[in-house]
Amino acid sequence: MHINQKGFSTLLVAIVVSLIAVAIVYFVFVKEPAEQVDPLLVGNNTIYVSNTKPDVKVNVAFAIFESGGYVVIYDDSEDGSGSIIGNSTILPQGESRGFDIALSRESVDGEALYAMLHFDNGDGVFNFAEDPPIQDGQGNIMSMRFHVFSDTTESGVISL
Repeated sequence: MHINQKGFSTLLVAIVVSLIAVAIVYFVFVKEPAEQVDPLLVGNNTIYVSNTKPDVKVNVAFAIFESGGYVVIYDDSEDGSGSIIGNSTILPQGESRGFDIALSRESVDGEALYAMLHFDNGDGVFNFAEDPPIQDGQGNIMSMRFHVFSDTTESGVISL
C-alpha cells in the first residue's frame, strides 16, 4: 500500500487530533482529582502552628502581624466558643518565628486547638474584651486549627 504525502499528512493530523481528544476526555471525565489541600495563605496577618504533642506549651512556627498583636490559643468546645488556654506576649509588627506560648493546662492527646490573631489596643497587655480578633478583608477571623497527637513528629523548618 502506498500513501502519498497529502494522505500521510491527513492521517497524521487525524491521529494527533484523536490523541488530544482522548487526553481531554481522560483529564476531564476519568482521572480522579488530586486531594484538595488548603494552601497556607501569607498576607498582612498570618499564623502557622503545626500539630503538636501533649504539653503545657504550644510552639508557634510563625506569626505575621500588620501592626502587632497577640497569638491566643483556644480549646475546641462543642458549642464552638472555646476557652482561652494561653496567649503570647505582645508581638511586634512583622514576622515572629518559633516562639512558645504557655498554656493554663496541659493539652490532651486527640484534641483540636486554635491559634488566633488578636489586635492590641495599644496598652501592650492582652485583654480579651479590649483586644479583638483580627479579621481578613472578607471578615474571616485569622486563626488556624491544629491537633494534639502523642505520635506527632517534629515539623521541619517553614520557609516563606
